[in-house]
Amino acid sequence: MDVTGSIDTKDPNDTNNEVRRIYKGLFGSTLFDKIDYVLTDIVKLFDGRYLGYQKCDTGYHDLEHTLQAYLAVARILDGLIRKNPTATSEEFFVLGLIAALGHDTGFIKETLDTEGRGGKYTRIHVDRSKEFMSKYLPKLKFNPLQIQYVENIISCTGLHIDPSSIHFTSVGEKEAGYILGTADLLGQMSDPNYLEKLPKLYEEFKDGNVLGYASVQDLIEKTPAFWNDSVMKRLTEDFNSVYRFAADHFEGENLYISGINRNIALIKECYSC
Repeated sequence: MDVTGSIDTKDPNDTNNEVRRIYKGLFGSTLFDKIDYVLTDIVKLFDGRYLGYQKCDTGYHDLEHTLQAYLAVARILDGLIRKNPTATSEEFFVLGLIAALGHDTGFIKETLDTEGRGGKYTRIHVDRSKEFMSKYLPKLKFNPLQIQYVENIISCTGLHIDPSSIHFTSVGEKEAGYILGTADLLGQMSDPNYLEKLPKLYEEFKDGNVLGYASVQDLIEKTPAFWNDSVMKRLTEDFNSVYRFAADHFEGENLYISGINRNIALIKECYSC
């Protein structure tokens, strides 16, 4: 079994139904309408139907990637609460999910931005995502402190950002940030189609002038070392190993880690890494 199971992470409704099921099992449905509203607007944004913005043109950081992170956040939070029912609040569950939906909005070009593709924002997309959400969330009547929470949670998705430098003001906010940072990595790297998507990631890196990879093959061949040396260090040391709570959601095997291990093994087999 892989992390998708019967869920189609290309389908916002199918993914959202699973997130709603998880949420309702924990809290009922009191605040989920706000999450639904944000999801609707994020889908419009990626589809080019949101006023002032173009359609998403990044092939790797697309709507499916956002939905994968969104689902992974729900699952890890669910596992955390199963392990410790008082570990987080409904407020931070909601804010974590909303941050997941908005964490890559920074790749979307504005209407008048006619130069290049959204991948050019790779280095600064986290800041652009925070800026988008800070302008968007007031219309849903989120207060300034809650908006700051969402911005800080999104900051954890920046691989260049040291979480200890983020000015968290609460334990729940920090936990949600660690979970989103973890879910962002687990969701993409466990994707059964991860290997075939890496050429699209390379194109985004080229657009964003991200150095370190000479070709698509170079990127693929360096992925096992990236997982073992960089990602696992970030998950364990920077994010306090919150990835382990996914196993509590799945009631046994951590399907995210299993999926990543399969992908890494496939890369090694195909490229003799």
